[in-house]
Amino acid sequence: MIDSDAIAALGRPGMPDLVARLVGLFCDETPRLIQAIENGVKEADAEAVRIASHTLESSAAYVGAREFSKLCSRLERAARDGNLVECTILADELEPCFQATLAALDGAVPSAA
Repeated sequence: MIDSDAIAALGRPGMPDLVARLVGLFCDETPRLIQAIENGVKEADAEAVRIASHTLESSAAYVGAREFSKLCSRLERAARDGNLVECTILADELEPCFQATLAALDGAVPSAA
């Protein structure tokens, strides 16, 4: 679920806590973006869903959260296509996938999640 190479690539010499801080930011910001997606779905605002899911997809990929990133990419594509039914289905998967991602990140970066 977590790409260990992506996690390793975040590290910088002389900055031992950088990975934990970056992963922590992802963990802290994701609930706000999930809420933005949920609001966009409720308001039938495909553009809001697309923007938030794009941001999440990129952030998830950056910290190595492959499955979560793939889900966000599918959601972004559905929003870009204006398929709000598919957006609703995929948005319902976000929170459980995020919780699984948190658990996986906790195992990969113990002080981050």
